[in-house]
Order: sequence, then C-alpha cells, then structure tokens
Amino acid sequence: MDYKVFVQLVAREGQGVSSPWPLADSLAVLLYFLMRYKQYRGEDHPPLRAEHIRKIVHALPYFYPEDEDGTGPSSLEPEDYPSIIDRYFQTEFPGCDYRMAHFFSGEIRELRYYETR
Repeated sequence: MDYKVFVQLVAREGQGVSSPWPLADSLAVLLYFLMRYKQYRGEDHPPLRAEHIRKIVHALPYFYPEDEDGTGPSSLEPEDYPSIIDRYFQTEFPGCDYRMAHFFSGEIRELRYYETR
C-alpha cells in the first residue's frame, strides 16, 4: 500500500464524513492499524476503496451506528484504539485475514475494548 496515496484518500474522503473526531485523529488511528497489520502479517494491507474509507472514518467513534448521537455507551476516543488494535492482532481468529473490514465487523472492536479495560 502506498501510504502517501492512502493519506490523500483519507483526507479527501473523510472531509464529507460526519464525525465528532478531527480528521487527523481518524487518520492516526487508521495508520496505526496499517502499521500493526504489516508487523503482524509481514505485508502491506491491500488498498481500500473510497467508499470503505468513508464508512470506516464514520464508524471510528462508535461501536454501533445507532449510538452516533454520542449518548450510547459505545462512544470511543482516538486514544482507545492502540490497545484495541494491539489486542485484535493478539486474538486468534482461525482463517481470518486480519484486514480492516474484519476489524470493523460485528462486535470485534467492542470485545477487544472490554478485554483491554
């Protein structure tokens, strides 16, 4: 993955996304994930499509979309993510590719969050 292109894509696609986080915080979390992916898998993460980046940037602050108003128990902060991501890569998921799509699916992030508390 070309990280310079990735940063530009996140900057472009993230501008139109409704999020309580500054775009720089979202980008920092995503770059951390990519760094840990490369360390764990020994290869770069495959490129992401623009629509996936928009969805991910939108989802970062929440476990579930229904909590977007910030009143639910699932609001996350950028500083929560390093331990969640680290725990994710320490968790065995048989047959898993450990890509960002998996990380953002189901209860993956929520369970890793509670495991790190």
